[in-house]
Amino acid sequence: MRLRLRVVGNPACGEALRAVLLGDLNSSMMTMMNNKIRKTHKISDGNLPDFYLEYAWKYSRTDDDGGQSSLPVEGATGPIYIVNRNHVGFKINAEVNIYFRDTETEEKIFVATVRGETDDDKIVQQDINRTDDMDKRIFR
Repeated sequence: MRLRLRVVGNPACGEALRAVLLGDLNSSMMTMMNNKIRKTHKISDGNLPDFYLEYAWKYSRTDDDGGQSSLPVEGATGPIYIVNRNHVGFKINAEVNIYFRDTETEEKIFVATVRGETDDDKIVQQDINRTDDMDKRIFR
């Protein structure tokens, strides 16, 4: 099964969105890694590397010329993002960069980026059930 990244949750201010990576990480990454990386770092099917994930959340907007621009959400580097009122009206999505660390050299090796599926883009809505005072208390 190929890796897929899904963004789940309610895109209202103060609510949590979660980036969920689906699939078999080890077999997918071993397939994606080219032979040069596998030989250089002595990686075989029986000697699997330790993969680690770096999350990045992005918000996008439509520019005046009709194009889309995607900007990183500052400070949102984990699998969970608490929706911020500054992003009301924007589309929010996530991506995961997959790395492994060579145990001999401690070198950080980039393997792949998995982006959230396009139909998972969440448009942030202002939660009409919250008052301004409640929102201030959430983000202190």
